[in-house]
Amino acid sequence: MHRIIAEVLEELGVDDRTIGVSPVGCAVMAYDYFDVDFVEAAHGRAPACATGIKRVWPDKVVFSYQGDGDLAAIGTCETIHTCNRTVSTA
Repeated sequence: MHRIIAEVLEELGVDDRTIGVSPVGCAVMAYDYFDVDFVEAAHGRAPACATGIKRVWPDKVVFSYQGDGDLAAIGTCETIHTCNRTVSTA
């Protein structure tokens, strides 16, 4: 996944305006694998942090890089609320 995401960012030419969000947990070291800006979030809270970043900098490409427990166990509530907010990707 690391390689695929890095290749897509490079192929799209957006790596210079991309911000990644990785929570403390199994994905915490993601910032070592991508040459983009990164923010570290509390466990399970990456979607909320990514939403805030996107609202402050709508021209940035923002993504969260989470493990399964962080996204689907601890972060289930945050994930559902992020989907309900329907943040614009434009």
